[in-house]
Amino acid sequence: MLAISTKLTLLVLLLPISILAVLDATVFYFYGTLVIEFSNLLSSILVSLLVWERLRDSLSKKLEYLNDDIFLHLLVRLQQYDLLLFPQVEIRKARDDLKRHARFMTIALFPRKLLKKLDDFLLLHEDFLYKFNKILEIVEKKVGKPNKWIIGHYLDSEHFPDSSTTPEQEKTYLEVMESLGEKLDEAKTSFQKTISKRNEIPEELEEFLKCNNLKIRIDAPIRGF
Repeated sequence: MLAISTKLTLLVLLLPISILAVLDATVFYFYGTLVIEFSNLLSSILVSLLVWERLRDSLSKKLEYLNDDIFLHLLVRLQQYDLLLFPQVEIRKARDDLKRHARFMTIALFPRKLLKKLDDFLLLHEDFLYKFNKILEIVEKKVGKPNKWIIGHYLDSEHFPDSSTTPEQEKTYLEVMESLGEKLDEAKTSFQKTISKRNEIPEELEEFLKCNNLKIRIDAPIRGF
């Protein structure tokens, strides 16, 4: 993964200088004259250096702003929030803000596949919630108001440790959940796909932050985007 500052250097500094140098060398080779005299070429290089330095400072400030206002809060939500309470609205807003504002010149200021992975995760999460809510409706008809966390335990005991239940409750829920058959299996599969996709995003985002010398831990109370 290339650092954003490296991309800026290639775009603003090395690319223009390389084009001028190649152009001069080509014309001199064929015609024996220089399009740009050495002194003018040197002046162009110095101007490019000054422009690059100012752009680099602006880029650094924008990256820090994005990190404090979006990236770190996105990490917290992806790493700490349970899928049953996941704040989809906030994640969508972060994704939209990145698409609209996280660019510097032509350079995207986020991992290349981040927006696609966020979209894929949100779709999977919607599918999981749909299947989970269908199960809730069935359970509610049989046992009254359902306990989401007990039902979650039947989906994945690692992410939903067994809630404290009476032997009677446990027996009742077990009978109901076993009666769901294919619906429960589909919800389990959907849950695992959603978890797997969610886990991909923090890994890539942390690598991006480290590559660009940005902090990867939040040092202020979490807030909405």
